[in-house]
Amino acid sequence: MNIRSILTDSVYSMFRITITIFKGIIYIYILTNWLSEEAYGVWATVFAIIGISTVIGNFHLQGSLIRYMSTSTNNRIFSNLLSISIFSSISMAIIVYYILSNGLILSSSNINFLGPVGIAAIPIIIIAKIHNIMLINLPRSLGEIRSYEFLYVMNILAELVAVIISSIYFNKLSKILLSIGFIIISLNTLYVFMYRDHISVPDFQNTGQHLRFSIPMVPRELSKSVITNADKIIISIFVGPIAVAIYAACLGVGGIISKLTNVITPTLYPQVVEAWESDNHDAVQDAYYDLYAAYAVVGIPSVFGLILVSNDLLTLISTERIAEKSLVPIIGLSVAMYLKGYANMNTYVFTAREETQKLGGVNLIGAGSNVVLNLVLVPIWGIAGAVLASIMTAIIISGYTQFYVLKYVGASISNTVVFFSAVSSLLMFVILQLFPLESSPLVNLLGHLLFGIILYFGIFYILAQDELLYLKNKLI
Repeated sequence: MNIRSILTDSVYSMFRITITIFKGIIYIYILTNWLSEEAYGVWATVFAIIGISTVIGNFHLQGSLIRYMSTSTNNRIFSNLLSISIFSSISMAIIVYYILSNGLILSSSNINFLGPVGIAAIPIIIIAKIHNIMLINLPRSLGEIRSYEFLYVMNILAELVAVIISSIYFNKLSKILLSIGFIIISLNTLYVFMYRDHISVPDFQNTGQHLRFSIPMVPRELSKSVITNADKIIISIFVGPIAVAIYAACLGVGGIISKLTNVITPTLYPQVVEAWESDNHDAVQDAYYDLYAAYAVVGIPSVFGLILVSNDLLTLISTERIAEKSLVPIIGLSVAMYLKGYANMNTYVFTAREETQKLGGVNLIGAGSNVVLNLVLVPIWGIAGAVLASIMTAIIISGYTQFYVLKYVGASISNTVVFFSAVSSLLMFVILQLFPLESSPLVNLLGHLLFGIILYFGIFYILAQDELLYLKNKLI
């Protein structure tokens, strides 16, 4: 187990994460410029509701699918779990429709903005997404990881095309949501045809065993979804959709940092588990030490860089009002997302030790803290309150997981690398601030990226040549 193999084996997931990032940026541009800031705020709130509802209605059945499909002789496992998901998704959709139509979550202005068609589209998307999760995870359960990645990317691209076309022809959020539901249903139909050999009449054999495996995972997954989505719903309730638009746009930009660690997930997890089961704890310790160092070298300047280019970037992809109000949210959310990246990497030490209760516990604490902090701080400080809640939640979760990783495998973050990376990033930031580029937002953005990378690595090389060369030899 070494960092080079982890990174080189992550090419497919790197492509998927890159597509996901660009999808988010394109959505911000289309919805804020072609429709309105309010439309993007309502969109972000709607998909926060969809995200939480999908986790609840799905029962984490894909976990049982992946766990049992490859080892069981029962060829009806997929049909059994898919049938359960059909029932659970429809039940969840009915509950969500009742809640929304009675104004229990969305404000009256949001409901009026969506209209009956938009409200009806939300449960349709929930049903379609729950089925889609099961269908695209079927090849994953069969060990066909590349097929899984392909279907995942196909989903992203198809939804993106649907949003672009419906925005051009309808220019109305409710119709855009309806088109997303339609395209996911169409994809699901295609996937059913592709994997028809695995679909038969369900017999519900061992269904109890499958549910006993998957349902205990729901609190953990729900906690993660609440941490990701609850803030937007609370901002919508207490402040309004335009505030959600500003916050969601800044979160979309700042979230790029934590997605750096998602790239290595498909290869880091199995390698950590394999090394742990082989009692090769030293390999885990060495790999995590190198990962932490590499993440610091890339992540810390990314925080400074996003703060530096945020105004130009958001001017390009959104509106001037969002860009003008982005500085404080970008600073706070970039820091929170950087800390979240450590928690993402630390997760797999817990799963390798089969201590998912502790992991679920900290996620529950994080979710509870996040909701309470948002409910307290958002009514007082608005967007700034949500940013502060995100930072505090990230500190709780990353600090907790870091404590146990240090305890279990002795892997600590290199203070030397962090220090020199922070100093190099700060000097880069100051120099670029002293000599600003006075041009268009696009030229400013590209210029800052180019000169920032050169300055940062040049300064880092001067200050800590040995550390940089050590990482270079580990990575290349």
